[in-house]
Amino acid sequence: MTLLRRVLLLMVAMVAVMALAVGPVYAAATDHQRTQLVENQRDALGLVLIAFFVVAGGAAFANSRRQMKGERPQASGKFRWR
Repeated sequence: MTLLRRVLLLMVAMVAVMALAVGPVYAAATDHQRTQLVENQRDALGLVLIAFFVVAGGAAFANSRRQMKGERPQASGKFRWR
């Protein structure tokens, strides 16, 4: 897979997850009031940061897995001190 294809797939997955997570919140209505996902801009920034760190952690885990399995041409899969 090329880097561009991976980035595009990641973006599509992020949009799909956001749509699935936010959809029920907008659909739920109690006494004609919407349930707010975030109350202020700080909470919105916190959600964005949490999502970013989860995605970055997943990418780091996938990268370390590929490195340790030796799937990269420059990697032997052996641990060595640097």
